[in-house]
Amino acid sequence: MTAELAGRLVRAWVANYTRGLPSDIRRNRMDEIESDLWSQHDEADSTDRSSTRVAIEIVTRLALGIPADLAWRLEQGRLAARSMERSTAMGTKIVALLAIIGGLGLTVAAVPFVSAWVANPAAHPWDMHTDLVGGAVVILIGQAALIALSLSLGGLGPILASRYDSPIGIVAEIGAFGGVAGLLLADVGVLGAGLALFLLPGASAVVVVYMARIHAAHWSLAVIHAAAAAAFFVLLPAMAANTPIGYAAIFILGYPISWIAVGLELLGGLPRPRPAIPSAS
Repeated sequence: MTAELAGRLVRAWVANYTRGLPSDIRRNRMDEIESDLWSQHDEADSTDRSSTRVAIEIVTRLALGIPADLAWRLEQGRLAARSMERSTAMGTKIVALLAIIGGLGLTVAAVPFVSAWVANPAAHPWDMHTDLVGGAVVILIGQAALIALSLSLGGLGPILASRYDSPIGIVAEIGAFGGVAGLLLADVGVLGAGLALFLLPGASAVVVVYMARIHAAHWSLAVIHAAAAAAFFVLLPAMAANTPIGYAAIFILGYPISWIAVGLELLGGLPRPRPAIPSAS
């Protein structure tokens, strides 16, 4: 490896981990790294070190500096998010309230089942509602909560599409359709309709990760929500097949609780999109 190729690797890494930051912060970081590379090359020339040795030094420094670079990126992301101007339109507030209500409702509906599964890990999911006091009511609350979450996701779709010109809005609409259609068609006995429910957790995970990218949500929340959606995604077919899920049922609670956090984030408003930088043409 040559020193020139090692420098390209460093520049590519810097361009990658500064992506999404304000242009002035990104440019300053790139200038700082460019200055370091020049200094390293200049020192190597003055001491007659070979290009291969310089390349090894650059790559080693790159590898050892990755944790510090990531910590810097997270800190800059937090600072950028705090400095962003936010706006809360009525539509965003409605979406936020639906997310909170849906998350609370689904949590309330899930707690009795999760408690029963933990107490009796060998129990079959479809037998649980007959063993719980008010089981039918709990199921209705859960279904209403899933519809509220679907409506929240569906309402967020056009907001993301219009405000940020993002195709993620379409993903949100697909997830919302799957959530509502899966529940309604399953209630009238359409075979396989419940499979559409898989679209809801999958789409919501993609949307919340995108919200983190535009600083509308914290990255920690995006990671938790995505992990909870994956657990929900895995456990849903087991429940549909009436397979005992035992202590794994605890992970079901993560999905609705993370929805509550998403709703609270949305109540704070969405960042105003940065104006596009005019081209040099």
